[in-house]
Amino acid sequence: MSELSVVYAPAGPDEQGLLFPHCGSDQSLLRASGGNTHQFCDITNNLDVGLVILDAQSHVLSANRIALGMLNAGDGLRFDDGRFSARSVSAALALAAALQLVMAMPGTAVDGAGAPRVLMVPRAGKAALTLGIFPGPAATDAPVKGTCPAAVILVSDPDQKFSESIKLSCELYGLTPTETRLAGYLIDGLTLSEAASEMKLSPATVRSYLKQVFAKTGVHRQASLIRLLIGSRLPIIAPLVQRIARPVR
Repeated sequence: MSELSVVYAPAGPDEQGLLFPHCGSDQSLLRASGGNTHQFCDITNNLDVGLVILDAQSHVLSANRIALGMLNAGDGLRFDDGRFSARSVSAALALAAALQLVMAMPGTAVDGAGAPRVLMVPRAGKAALTLGIFPGPAATDAPVKGTCPAAVILVSDPDQKFSESIKLSCELYGLTPTETRLAGYLIDGLTLSEAASEMKLSPATVRSYLKQVFAKTGVHRQASLIRLLIGSRLPIIAPLVQRIARPVR
């Protein structure tokens, strides 16, 4: 699976709401796709977390760009006879147990049946992945046509770089390309001197750029700047707006 492969895509806004009840207010974005598979893929591919949709046998029905990258690279996750699993034996067992609980029908004798689960998956030389496991329509007996998703998994990578996803936020605050690049380096964990080295500028020049960024964003510390830009990022909205402004023919 080298590219996004959608075996299941919600047939309409109502099914999207059933599939993603945990998205809260973001359901408006899912509804705006109108059930169009291309728009649905655009939205999921621009999430800043991995997204995997499984059937009742844990077969992968759909995965977005980030999740596929992890699976293809064997980065903590893997396919096991077509099923979604973890590379670590202990994590794979814990994942299987969590999926069994999440997919169990609520109200059954199974304690905690149908409730979301959170799981950490270790990786060699990297921070552990965090998996949020949620029941899909098949797990809650929702009337979804076609192949039914039984679980939705969100995968968060603590080592993920945010520099790309903050570009819209930087544009919102009127940052120049150079200032945006500096903000991206800081958000990705570089020090000011390291950012200066990457930008091939003197530390004094970079400090001057940082003062301009502070003035435009209304903050006075790097930590506050990072919090502001990460909290303001809009990774999902951009492709959806582009689709709405330029409809698929």
